Amino acid sequence: MTQLPVGELKCPVGEPQCPVMQRLIALEAHVQELTAQTRTDNLTQLFNQRHLMICLHQEIERTQRTQLPTSLFILDIDHFKQINDSYGHAIGDQALIHLAKLLKNAVRKLDIPCRQGGEEFAVILPSTPILVAKQIAERVRQALVENPLQLASGQIDVRASFGVSSFLPNSTKSLAQWIEETDALLYEAKRVGRNCVKSAVLPASNPSVVSLEEKALLADSPAAPPPNRVE
Repeated sequence: MTQLPVGELKCPVGEPQCPVMQRLIALEAHVQELTAQTRTDNLTQLFNQRHLMICLHQEIERTQRTQLPTSLFILDIDHFKQINDSYGHAIGDQALIHLAKLLKNAVRKLDIPCRQGGEEFAVILPSTPILVAKQIAERVRQALVENPLQLASGQIDVRASFGVSSFLPNSTKSLAQWIEETDALLYEAKRVGRNCVKSAVLPASNPSVVSLEEKALLADSPAAPPPNRVE
C-alpha cells in the first residue's frame, strides 16, 4: 500500500481545520528537524562525522556495484592553535565557519562536505577519479589563499593542508584503512611545508591526460587552478 506524505492526507471527517491533521503535520516537521540535527554540525552547518561515516560506507558499496571510484580528501587548518591563542576562540570559530563556506562553494553539487571535528574537514567525491579529486582539493586550497577571513580589526590568512585518495572497485582495503591512508597523506602535506595537496599515486596510464568523463565532472564548476601547487 502506497503511503501518502502527511501534507497530502485529508481529514477523515472533512473538517477544514482538523486538529489531528495539524498535529500530524507539526510532528512531521519536528521529525525532519531532528533528523537534520543528527547529521549536521551546529557551528559550520556542514554534515557531521556521523553522516560522513554513513556516506563513506554507502559510497564504498556503490563503487563495488558500479565499478566507479570514490575519492576522499581530508583537510586540516594550518596553525589553527595559533589563531585561537592570538585572537581567541570566538575568532577561531569564525575561521571554521569561513572555511566551511568556501569549501561548500568550491566543491561540486554531488560532493559531500563534512566537518570531522576540531579544525579537520572531509569531502566525499562520489564516482570521481583521483585526478579530478586533486583538482577540486586544489581549488579549495586556492580559494582559502585568495579569501582571507575579514575582521573589523583586519584580516587573518587561513590556510590548510590536504590529503587525497580514492577507493577503487578492486580495492581490498577496509574503510578504516582508507581513512588512515588519506590521513597519512594529509600529514605528509603538513610535513613538507603545509598549504599544499598530497595525493595517493596516480594510475600508471598517462596521468597527465584528463578524460572526457573527468572533464564532464568538472564542467559545472569554475576552472581548476594550475596544478603547480599539487604535489
